[in-house]
Amino acid sequence: MPAPPTDILFVLHINDNRNGEEAGMAAGSSERKTYHGVVVPMVTPINADGGLDEPAIKRIIDHLVTGGSNGIFVLGSTGEGPSVPREMRSRLVQLAIDYTGGRAQVYAGIADTVVEESIQAAREYLRRGAAAVVAPMPSYFTLTPDEQFRYFATLAERIRGPVLMYDIPSAVHASIDPGVIEHLRAFSNVIGIKDSSGDIDRLSSLLTSYGDDPGFSVLVGATSLSSYGLRHGADGIVPSGANLNPALTARLYASAVKGDWSLMDELQRDLDNLQAEIAGETIGRSIARLKRQMNKRGLCGPRVFLPIQMEE
Repeated sequence: MPAPPTDILFVLHINDNRNGEEAGMAAGSSERKTYHGVVVPMVTPINADGGLDEPAIKRIIDHLVTGGSNGIFVLGSTGEGPSVPREMRSRLVQLAIDYTGGRAQVYAGIADTVVEESIQAAREYLRRGAAAVVAPMPSYFTLTPDEQFRYFATLAERIRGPVLMYDIPSAVHASIDPGVIEHLRAFSNVIGIKDSSGDIDRLSSLLTSYGDDPGFSVLVGATSLSSYGLRHGADGIVPSGANLNPALTARLYASAVKGDWSLMDELQRDLDNLQAEIAGETIGRSIARLKRQMNKRGLCGPRVFLPIQMEE
């Protein structure tokens, strides 16, 4: 891709610890990067009248934290972020941060097609105490590499807080260009990428490029590639199935940190079986099936946001 536009490339120094004492290593090391571990993409429970089910939110957070999760990601794809009303998003983020109370990092998704709305939401979430905001590309217009760069660079410069890129081509119908990712390393507050492409070659390339970069975390969003990613230097995993069994995913991550690859592979098979319980033909169907399984476990109700339909 061409060189980044000079009018947008601001090199920031926000929370920059790339060469500091807190710089971490890839999985298998005793040292950790700031953004690491099992980050659970939490569902958004709603009650019969369509409002937030706040008791269920607290119940799920306790379930995830006691199960060993390092982070909770609200308003992601699994959390139906793009379908949650704006005021409800704010309340959810505040409740998650307040109730978690530092027991785990809280990540908040920003997925608006209006860039200014995403910027304002991100500032609010970070001000309230979110560890980072998670930003996919806007989902309506297909962007050129230059436009992708300008979008993320604008977020980084305007938000002035930790931004985790979110590559999810199944939802936005395009992947973040590798050259864009490389150029965005100039921003110290672009702290990593959540790779949900499901493309093993792309993940491998990301890990080759950034696995040893102490200021840039690679989180694996495709559950089936969790063990592969951790074995090859990923800093964490973001498995939706952890909503059901966080202890399983915590053990999988811990086995990778210890370098117990045999146990990790065994746990990956268990995770694959768990994921098969909720897998659907679309993201929406998978979310509905996940909430149905969580309802069976007494964690939350099965209701979903329109346009997704509830699983009977």
